Amino acid sequence: MVNKAGNSRNAMWDFFIDTFFFYYSQGGQTYGRHLEREISRVAGNLGANRIKNLPDGIITAWDVLELVDNKPQTLFYPITRAMYSLNFANSEQLRGALFDYFRQKMGNGISDADLEKAIVGSLSGLVKYLEPTDLARIQLDKNKFLDSVAQLYADRGNAKGSATHPYVVKAITEIGTRTELRYASLEGIVEPLARYIHLQKEERRDGAYTENQEGQGSGQTSPTQSGGGAEQVLQSMISQNDGDVNGMLPSIANDLKNKRMGEK
Repeated sequence: MVNKAGNSRNAMWDFFIDTFFFYYSQGGQTYGRHLEREISRVAGNLGANRIKNLPDGIITAWDVLELVDNKPQTLFYPITRAMYSLNFANSEQLRGALFDYFRQKMGNGISDADLEKAIVGSLSGLVKYLEPTDLARIQLDKNKFLDSVAQLYADRGNAKGSATHPYVVKAITEIGTRTELRYASLEGIVEPLARYIHLQKEERRDGAYTENQEGQGSGQTSPTQSGGGAEQVLQSMISQNDGDVNGMLPSIANDLKNKRMGEK
């Protein structure tokens, strides 16, 4: 159970912190504009192309590399990464290609119907246990959100999916950056994924292990460990003095009043 709780914790940490980074790194945000300036200043050329901004889909790059030469030992990793691919790409072509990559890694281990149930159910679960007053406070329409999640999944590789994508990402950010809502939403997110979470082994997590050590050992990694990327992302955000981002940072500090999943 310790490993199952730790796997849930790691997955949810990645889900929220990567969504925050994706949302705030967009060109219309202060942090996103700073990234564009820095990338333009220090980046060189990639072939004949000048790198001017953060490449689309970059958040999922490590997840793709993790599975290039490694067969996932459980379904939990590729399922959650397929879910992330829906959120972390603006381009419908890239979004569809990333999803297909992780789907291929699952093989015959899960049916298309069960995969849809897990991913759509998990994203929809974000609002399952939130009160109407909570949603009204952040001006989130529950029915619109549920419809947007379903359409994003069904039309992930075309323009219809792209039309609902910003609404879903913003909703996750609005809920996730508020501790009183984030912790209430976790149960609904994890429930549809619970059957795929391994009880004995800790899942591979973005470079958290050395090569060929997926799921070995019983010790749980920390969400801010080297390799997870969370600490570096947070420090980068903090250093920019962005008012919007700074207001969000205390909510993900994991203070004493809000224990991580699996902690007593």
